[in-house]
Amino acid sequence: MRKTIIIVCLFFAFNNLYSQNYYYSKRTESLKYIDSNGKNSSKVIKANTGNFKLEFEKNNIDGKDLFTEYINNTDMGYYSLTQKYTNREFNGQIFEQGLFYSTDYGSGVIVAYNINKTRLIIFKGDRIIQYDK
Repeated sequence: MRKTIIIVCLFFAFNNLYSQNYYYSKRTESLKYIDSNGKNSSKVIKANTGNFKLEFEKNNIDGKDLFTEYINNTDMGYYSLTQKYTNREFNGQIFEQGLFYSTDYGSGVIVAYNINKTRLIIFKGDRIIQYDK
């Protein structure tokens, strides 16, 4: 019995090194395109308010970041960091960014989020998904 308790405790201790939930009230989806003048543009195609949750974790195997996207408590897939990029400044805010594998998209996507995670942006091909608190 004592051995079983120790094994269970070790399993829970090493199963998830870190987990933090972030809640957002606004989700905006935009489409990137090149206009008739040859300039890069984007157009909002969906702007929703609601209950959006992103659950950030550290992978227990290699310690890399991953997060799961939830829309109204429905699991929309997870994103796993494959390559960290250099931090960048956008509009006076520092954003961490990296290449993540998306189970929803089935390929690599760029994810950028400011340090306190009040804004998160996902670049999926020609789509831009932005979460704001």
